[in-house]
Amino acid sequence: MINFKKTEMLRRPSAKLSVGQLELAKRYLQGAVHSFCKNNPGKAFSLRDLVGGENKDWGETPLQAIYEYHISTGKTKLKAKRQAAIDAGWLLKTVLAEDESRCFVQSQGRRTKTYCKVN
Repeated sequence: MINFKKTEMLRRPSAKLSVGQLELAKRYLQGAVHSFCKNNPGKAFSLRDLVGGENKDWGETPLQAIYEYHISTGKTKLKAKRQAAIDAGWLLKTVLAEDESRCFVQSQGRRTKTYCKVN
């Protein structure tokens, strides 16, 4: 486990979103993180826990713009979904790194990175 705020590189998503779309997506993820941490204290989470599984339909959410961007570039639905998930992962890292009131540690799972609030 590492405190990724100091050691992890952050990237912009590959989807070309407006500043407003980007901020809405980040605030949406921030709300998902806050809700998860409040309802599951001490439990690690991944992007999949927040917006995958039962929450995989991004329609009517700010994350839909990421998927739609990739579709608009000619990607298949499957490739667009995969790239949108990667982009959302980069946004999640940024949201956690910018959170000044909480600290998160990162660990590498089998196929995904997980995070856990430590304060």
